Amino acid sequence: IKEKYYRPTIILTDSSTQGLAKGSGRSIETYNIYKEVLKFKENLESFGGHPMACGLSININNIDDLRNFLNNNSTLTKAQKQKTINIDKAIDISKLSLEFAESLNKLTPFGKDFEKPIFADKNVDIAQVAMIGKDKKTMKLSLHKNGVYINAIKFNAVDQYNYLKAKFNGNIEGKKIDVVYYPDINEFRGNRNLQLKLIDIR
Repeated sequence: IKEKYYRPTIILTDSSTQGLAKGSGRSIETYNIYKEVLKFKENLESFGGHPMACGLSININNIDDLRNFLNNNSTLTKAQKQKTINIDKAIDISKLSLEFAESLNKLTPFGKDFEKPIFADKNVDIAQVAMIGKDKKTMKLSLHKNGVYINAIKFNAVDQYNYLKAKFNGNIEGKKIDVVYYPDINEFRGNRNLQLKLIDIR
């Protein structure tokens, strides 16, 4: 829910234990969820966390008070509620190669203190697009720029696909988009090819 709506989010579940609900929160970069929920600590049964996440238990009767307290005291601006992605480098997708993707993979494993590099490019043509997989939630694209075609994939992309359909009145192919991506390798039946894992589109 936090990823879809880009809002600080707390999910609570009735634990059926002495009228308590237990749950956890996840936040966005511009909102210290630990600091804000801490202000309500006297009305919580247990609480802990850090700026980007928290865990808590609360009397079910106090849930509405917690919700109203956090919403009424939020100082988030419209700009702060706009999702931003920090790009490491803008690279024209037509300049990419399998060797470049392989060199990046040698840097793994990536993690919190050594994050995967993120790249971007503008005005990329969509040559083909399709929703694939058993549940049709994965978007596969053939992207084109400067005479070069590159396959790209975006998982859990139903919202992005519907966004493109609405933006281009159902005619997605042949239109231009901006992409945020990570160069990856697709291995299939012994063949290794460059494939972009899309992080976001615009």
